[in-house]
Amino acid sequence: MSRLAQLKQNTGWRGVLQTGGMWVAFAAIAVTMAVVESRFEPIAGLALGALVPTLLRRVLVAHPGPASTGLRWSSWGLFGAVLVVSALRDRIDDGNMDLVAWGTAGMTVAVTGYVTSFFWLWSDPDVHLVE
Repeated sequence: MSRLAQLKQNTGWRGVLQTGGMWVAFAAIAVTMAVVESRFEPIAGLALGALVPTLLRRVLVAHPGPASTGLRWSSWGLFGAVLVVSALRDRIDDGNMDLVAWGTAGMTVAVTGYVTSFFWLWSDPDVHLVE
């Protein structure tokens, strides 16, 4: 069974669409900042956010219970961080694009790392969702 089919079996279409949607959204943000503002920090964040969980995927699969709990709690933390960062974005001076670029890179690392971890955990053939 392919990883995508295993992800669908464990999380349903909702999990597949959320995982793909978040990846596409943050990739679009990173590429847009690179093209429009010539800032490449978010692209580096996208690569780092994808690389680290990929390298650590065996650790995630070895402990699916704690990994699942950690992912669940980190999703709420990321949601709160995105709300705070978006609220603070309006207060940043337009001339301070370095802060915006590094903040976007940080959020890109966090969110793509979360999404990639979610994918590697729930698409593994040895991990099955227990309800």
